Amino acid sequence: MIEKLEQSPCSEDGHQIIVVPSEPSPAYSMSSTPWRDPEPGEAPWKSQSWAGDIRDLEDQLKELQAEYEGYVARAQKYVLMQMEEMERLAKEIRHLHQELDTAKKVNDIEKMQRQNALTLIDAAKRELGVPTSNYNSKTSFMRVLATLGFSRRE
Repeated sequence: MIEKLEQSPCSEDGHQIIVVPSEPSPAYSMSSTPWRDPEPGEAPWKSQSWAGDIRDLEDQLKELQAEYEGYVARAQKYVLMQMEEMERLAKEIRHLHQELDTAKKVNDIEKMQRQNALTLIDAAKRELGVPTSNYNSKTSFMRVLATLGFSRRE
């Protein structure tokens, strides 16, 4: 069956290497095999009777992969929802901080106004204690305002 032998130079150990060209093998159609034709896209070995366990394991693997992908999708959705909730809460916290800062400023202004009012009341009480012969209401009031740091020009 060997039609032609090619001799090559000797190998390192002194043996001669023979190259035999291969003959084309006869092509068999799937219909001449003892097993059924595979489904389109199916490997030929999967149709064998001995491949049942492997097919079952592949089916289980596909089910597990689908279940895993479902878990991953749900986990990603949960994480996304949590991130959105955190962003919403962060915005709300920023808004509340702004409201608190505004309320503190208003409170400080009201304290200052109360203090000014109390100072004016004290000054008025002192003025009322001055004898009426020396009392000039306009100049007295202006003097009180000047002592408080107010002037007509402000």
